[in-house]
Formats: sequence, C-alpha cells, structure tokens
Amino acid sequence: MSQHRRSTSEVSAKTSVHHMAPRKSQRTGKAKRKVKFSKAKEGSLWHVFKAPIKHLRQAPMRGQAKTSDYNGRYIDIKDVKCWDDFITPEEVEALWMDNPDLKTIFERRLKPAETGKILTAAPVTGGLRDEHALELEWHSVHHQLNLALKLCAEAMGSSGHVMIGPGSNAQKISSDAEPDAHRKRPDFAVYLYLDDSQYNGDNVKQVDNRVPGDAKQFRAIRRSMLPPDGKDFNKKNRNLKAIKVLSQIHGYMDRHEARYGYILNNEELVFLRRRDTGWGQLDISPAIRHDVEADAENGILNSKYALFYFLHQVANDDSPSGWRLQSFGTETQDEAPRQRVSSIAFRKEAKAKATWLQVGKEKLVKLFGSMANFL
Repeated sequence: MSQHRRSTSEVSAKTSVHHMAPRKSQRTGKAKRKVKFSKAKEGSLWHVFKAPIKHLRQAPMRGQAKTSDYNGRYIDIKDVKCWDDFITPEEVEALWMDNPDLKTIFERRLKPAETGKILTAAPVTGGLRDEHALELEWHSVHHQLNLALKLCAEAMGSSGHVMIGPGSNAQKISSDAEPDAHRKRPDFAVYLYLDDSQYNGDNVKQVDNRVPGDAKQFRAIRRSMLPPDGKDFNKKNRNLKAIKVLSQIHGYMDRHEARYGYILNNEELVFLRRRDTGWGQLDISPAIRHDVEADAENGILNSKYALFYFLHQVANDDSPSGWRLQSFGTETQDEAPRQRVSSIAFRKEAKAKATWLQVGKEKLVKLFGSMANFL
C-alpha cells in the first residue's frame, strides 16, 4: 500500500480545532465566533453541504416496524447521558474558514469533473420501505462526503484520505471484543483509504472502522424514543427497542475500538460517544435533521455538516484523545451485567400495543355510533 506523505495526526493538528471539548451547543441566539458570517457560493462544496436532504422520507406503512436482530451484550440505559457539549455549526465551518487551504476548496465553484462525481439535487425515488432501501438512497450523501474528504486530503498534502462506505470495507475487530463480535457488522464504516489493495481478501480485516454507523427506519427508532431525555422515552417502561438499538451500535463501537458512532434514520442523525469508564457508558447527541439548511449564524446544524466534522476532524485524529478508545468487551459479568432482551419480549410488547390500539378503535366506533343515534 502507498504511504502518507504526512501523518494523519499532522493533518489533524493543522486544522487546529480541538474536538474533544467543543463549546456547548447554542440553542438560541447567534454564534459567538467574532467573524463576519459568509454565504456559500452556489455550486461550491460549501453550498452542497449546507443544502438539506429531502429524498429520504419513508414509505407510509402500517404495523410495527422491525429492527435488525441483535444477540450481543446489552447496555443499561441508566448509563446513557446527554452529550451537552456537542459540536455547533460554527465549529464545523471553522474547519475551513480558519484554514486557508481548505477555505479555497470549500468556497470555489466545483469543477465539471468534480460535480460529475456527485448528485446534488433530490433524485426521483420512492418506496423506502425498509433499512436496506434507506442505505441505498444514503449513498449519494457518501459520494458528497468522499469528494470533500479527498479534496481536503490533497490540499493538506496527504496521499491517503478518510472515506465513508459500507461496513464490509473495514472489518478489524479488537482482541478484547466480546465473544462472537464478528457475527454481525454495522451498515457503515469510516476508514482510512490508501489504495484498492486494502479491499482484497482478508486485508479488510486489518482496516479500522473509525466511526461505525447503522441505519434504522424512522418509524422504528428515533431520537425522541431514546434516553435520557427523549419526549417519548419513559424510564418507567421497559423501552425494549431503545435498549436493543443502543446496545447494537454500542457493540459495534466497542468491538472496533471506536470512541464515536452514529444511528441514521429517514429524518435524522444521532451521534454517540463512548466514555472511557467502562462498558455501556454512552453520551448521546441531540437529533440532527437531514431536511434543514445548515446555518452557523443561527445555530442550525444539519446531518452533512455533522458527518463532515467527525469524518474530517475526528477520524483523522490518531492521538490518544482521537477516534480510538479501547474495547471493554471482555469485562467480567459482575463489572458489565448482561441484560438479555429476548425476541419473545419484543413480540409480547408489540402484541400488547396492538391490542390496546384495537380496543381504543372499538371504543371510538361505539362512541360515534352513540352520538349519531342521539342526533
């Protein structure tokens, strides 16, 4: 494989934006950065990233949405905390606004040969009935991100660059991962690309997945259902879906020794951060919407901005405070208790909800029938 002309840690240092302790997100008012905010030029890479994503809406369907099977170790939802100092759109724009080389890349109009490599308008699509359909439609966003990451790496003098792609492209698993961690893999991988030989045979088993991600249907799982502050989350309930989904992405992060990971659905992106205090210790970001235009001046973050930050700034950082965090998969039973959530329990909960809805429907029919007779 070809080698970097400059190390990824040097590249990260040159960008000079420390990602481990960003300012607390500003939910009101304007950002504090003492610069004049600029508008992105149409046809530029900046304009591409600011633009909303509006073609991922799920198909209308009835019934309970399914999530993929998971048979690994479960986390305790009491260990999930809010990620209060999550990144701001201002910090994302600082990656190129404060770096002359990257500023040129982001502000100039893309060349015809570059625009030919990406899709910038909403495609003609439909029928996003399941997770696989969502993954396929999301690939157009990967192409935009990969073009930006390649151009940035070239501007920074690196022969290799971070890429985002299918989970099968980066299969290295920690020796400390929980038993049978190899049986399933995440939908998405963020990895260092050097040359095509890394995709051959078992070479993919030597490639780190630096920020694993997983796709879910919005109707199956969304930020409002997740602890500790989701509006649809009730700590008195069993919250089986939330436990299952968070355990799954945490398991992927742990086995790949990744500090960060994310969940993607049809409408939003949710980032997670493992804490270094043991198994199941997670910080969870607010929901980051796809369908909004990023606006640093007004504090609006969209999913492309957030992903670019973590791919360019975090995944390039090989320092001890960067993307890597040791696996805790081999902790003993006492140190990391297992909470098995069986498929039977999920079916019972789904059946109970369906029964409750049917009873409510029958009561409404009787009520309206009585009102009609009265009138």
